[in-house]
Amino acid sequence: MAGLEELFMLLGGLGGSGRGPLPPSLDREKIDRATAKATACDDAKEELMDDSNPKNRLLLAATDAEYKERNFKKARMLYEQAINEDDHPLAYCNYALWYQQGTRPGCPKDLRKARELYEKAAEAGKRRAREDTKYGSYGWAYLLPYCHPICWV
Repeated sequence: MAGLEELFMLLGGLGGSGRGPLPPSLDREKIDRATAKATACDDAKEELMDDSNPKNRLLLAATDAEYKERNFKKARMLYEQAINEDDHPLAYCNYALWYQQGTRPGCPKDLRKARELYEKAAEAGKRRAREDTKYGSYGWAYLLPYCHPICWV
């Protein structure tokens, strides 16, 4: 857990988000490790959103239904299909956000359900990382940019 918290803190500092300078206790090696993890996260995000990959087809259709068409019933069906058929990490994350916020039809605010989905997203990310090792040993890197800190507490 400390590794994720450290990276989360570092990403805030390295990303220029206005959270202030890096703590003096961090040495160059820790910063380099965090930078490598952040790069892997960014590369993995691109991979998960690549429309030429057939495993992303359902997720991308779901996000289009949600954000472009505003058809939440269709989006929900497609997210569930992307979870069941493709075990897609971002489908879990996006669907978890629905329960976290409680603003989508048919998904009341339910933080336990959201946390459960975020945890499943992390497991799906680890499975995908084992199948595709080009991002190194950072199995959770598929999820970090998207998973809300609710799943880290």
